[in-house]
This record gives sequence, C-alpha cells and structure tokens, in this order.
Amino acid sequence: MKTQTLILATADDVIFCNRNHDYGAYNIRATYTKNLTHATAIAFSMAFAFALWVFIDGYLNQNKVIDKPDTWGKEIIISKPPILPKILDPKVEEIKAPETSAKRNVTPVVVERQTKIDPIPTKKDLESATNFGDNDKKGKDEKTIIVEATPIPTVVIPDKPREWAEVMPQFPGGEGAMSKFIATHLEYPSLALEMGLQGKVYVEFVVKDDGSISDINLRKDIAGGCGNAALKMVAQMPPWKPGSHNGKAVPVIIRIPIDFRINR
Repeated sequence: MKTQTLILATADDVIFCNRNHDYGAYNIRATYTKNLTHATAIAFSMAFAFALWVFIDGYLNQNKVIDKPDTWGKEIIISKPPILPKILDPKVEEIKAPETSAKRNVTPVVVERQTKIDPIPTKKDLESATNFGDNDKKGKDEKTIIVEATPIPTVVIPDKPREWAEVMPQFPGGEGAMSKFIATHLEYPSLALEMGLQGKVYVEFVVKDDGSISDINLRKDIAGGCGNAALKMVAQMPPWKPGSHNGKAVPVIIRIPIDFRINR
C-alpha cells in the first residue's frame, strides 16, 4: 500500500480493511459525525425559534391595557346587620306558702293511761273455783242441729294396659283351644282367594282385668279383606283368663298373628 494512501485512510478504513463495507456497522460509523452535526443544528434552531417567538409575543402585548371591572376604585358600603330585639330573661315569681294558724314546735303532752291489772290468782283461789254452787240454775232451751255428712264418691281410675305382666292372660283352654277356635271361626275372604293372597295378619287387643276383650286394632294387613275377617274373628272370642301383676288383675295388651294360607 502506498504511503499517501495510508495517510488519507481513516480509522474506519483501517478497521474494515479487506472486509465487507456493505455491513451495517461500517455505514453507521462512517456517517456518525455527519448525523450528529445535523441533529445538533436542528436542536439549536428549534430553541432559537422558541426564544424568538417568546420575545416577539412579549413585545407586542406589553402596551395592552387590562380591562378593569366597574367596581374598581368605587367605595363599597356594607350595610349594618339588623339589630335583633333583646330577649329578656323571664322572671320567676316566688310562690309563698299560705300562712296557717297552726303553731310550730309544739311539745306533745303525754297522758298516762291507767290500766287495770287483775291480780294473779293464788292456789286457794284456783281450788275454790272448782267448787260449784248447790243451786241448780236452768238455762235457756237450745235446739240441737244435726248435720249429716254427704259421702264423697270414690273415683276408681282404671289401670293403664300393660305390655307385660307377671301372669299373662290366657285363652280358655290354652293355645290349642285358641288355634281350634281360629280355624273354625275365621273366614277366608273370596276376593283374597281369587287374587291368591296369602300371608300373616297381626291383630292387637286388650284383655281387661275382668277377662273381656276391648280395643281391637289391626297392626298389619295383606289386603283382600283379610284384615276385616281377622278383626271379626277376634271380636267373637270368649272372655279370657285375665292377667295379674303383684297379685292384682290388670289389663294387658295382646298381639297375635293370623296366618292366611291356601291349601292346594
């Protein structure tokens, strides 16, 4: 390379020697000084233009007169507030108590009352008091009133039916006789036979302390008229042997199952 060429070469030429100058970095470094000069000149121009505009505007508006309102320089009279009437304090008149003729500070007079006290009887006085006179004095006739007492009725409260007793009620003749009674008095409803209904019906009733049956209820039914047939049969039962508890006859609740079966 010639000496003259080396002197005119810039730092960018040295760095990018034998390299691709179309690379973006070379163009930025080559135009950096020029771009910086242009940007500085534009900034100073804008600042000078703004300062010139402020100066011209101030010069043009310095002789303008600001319009003053009509009230400037005039005396403003503030009216005095109205004088309120003075509120006088109400006078409280002292109420004097009416004079009475009664005298005060009167000393009460204590009057001694003489109480007659009977003397205490002696032993001789008591002994002589038991001696009655010999003269028989007849007193006034008095009618004797006899009051007859009205007898109070005795209210007997029946015992509440028990679920269990020491001695449970029993059908006359025992369980075998009850089974025979059920078999002879129970009617199988025709509707239940036609529908083929079978099963157990539970009936509840109370055996009273005299052995009679009351309060017959149906606990479980299988329909078809079986429940009504069972109630009708229980109502036809003879009196039972009543149950007892603590040696006393008591009403007891009884529940029995009644089986409806079709013999085929």
